Amino acid sequence: MAVDIRDLVQRAAAGEKQAWDTLVSQLQRVVWGILGKFANLTYAEKEDLFQDVFMILLERGLRHFRGSTEHELRAYVSMITANEAKSYLRKHSRRFEMPDSFLASPEGKEETLTLGMRSADPSPGPEELVAGQEQLEGLCRCLQELPLIDQQIFWLRERDKPYKEIAELLHLPDGTVASKYDRAKKKIEECLKKAGIL
Repeated sequence: MAVDIRDLVQRAAAGEKQAWDTLVSQLQRVVWGILGKFANLTYAEKEDLFQDVFMILLERGLRHFRGSTEHELRAYVSMITANEAKSYLRKHSRRFEMPDSFLASPEGKEETLTLGMRSADPSPGPEELVAGQEQLEGLCRCLQELPLIDQQIFWLRERDKPYKEIAELLHLPDGTVASKYDRAKKKIEECLKKAGIL
């Protein structure tokens, strides 16, 4: 990650695509690793929450970050991710079983953020989780090839946001949102096919 974290975060929050892409590539493993600690979330729920976390960062989270180091940014994103997962489980009247101690792990100890927590629920096993993570990282790489506005539209539509709501949120005409989403889907599909993921 860039040495000047504050500058990187500020540029990403201002809509600079290269800065945003850098943050996504550096933080996706952190976010996915935190979600992997929640044994009672299904893989599909973790994928949805993964997207939610980056939408939060894009819409408001980066602007609220007050730290200045990579460690502080990772801790900040870890907390947002854990809070989103806990809120989701509370909303669906489900218990969450995850110690908060991992959030205070020493800097650089990314092995504490890996997948593979064993559980008695019917969620995917380790092999499926690893394959799923590879697919998710492939999707992120393909998304990063799109302009920032197209990434936003794609993620919002994938979360079932109506075109009208997206248009209002991003200050765009309804028709522009629909056409950009359609183009983004086609480009992502082509990219995933080239990468051998589809």
